Amino acid sequence: MNTRKTLTEKQAAVLQYIADYTEEHGMAPSMIDIAKERDTNVPNIQHVIVALERKGYISREFKKSRSIKIIEEGKAYSYEEVE
Repeated sequence: MNTRKTLTEKQAAVLQYIADYTEEHGMAPSMIDIAKERDTNVPNIQHVIVALERKGYISREFKKSRSIKIIEEGKAYSYEEVE
């Protein structure tokens, strides 16, 4: 059963960008990377990241850059570990 909340269009786009960037570069994007891609500023992206975290789609380490991990079925993973 999926208990996650639905995503807004902006949240889904940011989540997809994080997944694509991580797969391509082997590490998560920075907030600045995401903001540039979405043509917005870092504070706006921070709100989206917090929402994705609260909804259970990502996790991240406090005060550690590029620490965003996408969560699948309650388990965090990085794309370089999954084929």
